[in-house]
Amino acid sequence: MKSLQLSLVVLALLMAGLPVGAASRHADLDTWLANDLMPFVREQLTAHPRFKGERLRFVVLKNGNPQATSNSLALRIRDRLRESAADLPGVRIAWQPDNPHYLRNTGPGSIDCTKGEVHYLIGVEMNLDDSGLLAVEIRALDVEDRTVVAGFSKSWTGPISSRQYREFRRIETDLTFRGEREAPYEASQTDLLAAHLAHDLGCNLLRQTEAEYVITGSGRGAEPDAVGNMVELVSNNLAQYSTLQFSSTDERANSVIEGKAHRIDADLYQYWITVQPKDPDSDLQALSASAYIRLPEQFTLAAVSTFQPGPVWKSNASFLASLRIVELQDLSACTAQRINSRSPGYPRSAGDCFALAVRSTDDAVVFFLNHQLNNGLVRLADASCLQRASARIVRSDRQLQFALPPDSLPSAAWSAAKTWQLQPDLDTYYAIAATDTKAARALSQHIGQLPKRCSASVRPGLEGFVLRRWMEELEAIIKHWEPAIDWQTIRVKNIY
Repeated sequence: MKSLQLSLVVLALLMAGLPVGAASRHADLDTWLANDLMPFVREQLTAHPRFKGERLRFVVLKNGNPQATSNSLALRIRDRLRESAADLPGVRIAWQPDNPHYLRNTGPGSIDCTKGEVHYLIGVEMNLDDSGLLAVEIRALDVEDRTVVAGFSKSWTGPISSRQYREFRRIETDLTFRGEREAPYEASQTDLLAAHLAHDLGCNLLRQTEAEYVITGSGRGAEPDAVGNMVELVSNNLAQYSTLQFSSTDERANSVIEGKAHRIDADLYQYWITVQPKDPDSDLQALSASAYIRLPEQFTLAAVSTFQPGPVWKSNASFLASLRIVELQDLSACTAQRINSRSPGYPRSAGDCFALAVRSTDDAVVFFLNHQLNNGLVRLADASCLQRASARIVRSDRQLQFALPPDSLPSAAWSAAKTWQLQPDLDTYYAIAATDTKAARALSQHIGQLPKRCSASVRPGLEGFVLRRWMEELEAIIKHWEPAIDWQTIRVKNIY
């Protein structure tokens, strides 16, 4: 028992003799940040004479250099330090593009070109070793002298939690560098980009003393580029400053404002805004400002194409009164040279005998076409199967019947259609007619390019690109001769 009591006394004496700061080395990162680092930084910024009235910027460092891309943990600590110092009297923090209002003017017609100047960097640098210990160091850098400020240094080393480790591994862009190559603006931030460019260009204009730059209007009417109406947006921002004059007449203008987005890599662009003299021999210099923006290329999903050409498929003529499928009661008529003395026949088969019946209000030359389902467009020929296009005469207020090849119909059920489709979903028949001799000749030559069908067997017809081109040429013929050309369409129900 006495031995145990002696051990406890020795342990108490050893603990009492520990250095005061030893316990802080074992504090976790967040505790060290709140209780040690932030009070230290606040005291240094208010007490150290070098920081009085000077502009500061808080950054993340790597090997002593500011980084536009870092990790979430380092950026979180940087932000905590910046927020802690923002309300200190006498401390001036330079503007940074992560604040949407960082370019707000101090008054009408004014521009503060000094608020972006930085004299000291307060940097956070961290490294994770192989054993899993994180080392964090805070120091101040003199931008002009490129030296480390003596006495401004604080460090911590220790294990981190799983959450902190995930933060350390998460790569993140430092938005205080927005507009630089490693931290470009996004396509939805064109207003911020315009304010950024206007501020930089306005300061460049303010620094020159040769003469006043005068432009017409405020960039309206400029050609849109990859970023849209950026010239107009920048001009509207510049109109708030007294560095650039605007005139309502071209005679007073001595300069022009231009903008262009240059592709750097994939969707990364560098946007340049430039004010340059209209006269190449002028003493005025061209002044520019630039920033980076990411413009992802827009892709549109492919839509189902239904080829519906314009006026050609909405005939302006109206002399073709109807097109129908009729069943011929006299089967012997299918073997005759003419049906009702007006239509050629086909050799009789065991199937029913059907014909296309067309009626016209004027004398016309008519041609019959068939778009076979999944087999393309063909011209219909009679049993003689002549090489030239088969044309028939339909008399005014009379009906013409054109016998179809036996067994060529999937069914006798049909319906009228108002459109002429490139890829119909049913077997489709067309009657196309002309009341003018020259128009009929033009149709005959064009329809003669189609493969002919003169039997019950399906024949390969025009499809795809070739059919599209053929129909475009047909459209030109109809437009040229309208209203002397008319057409009718019927669709046949498929039964299998």
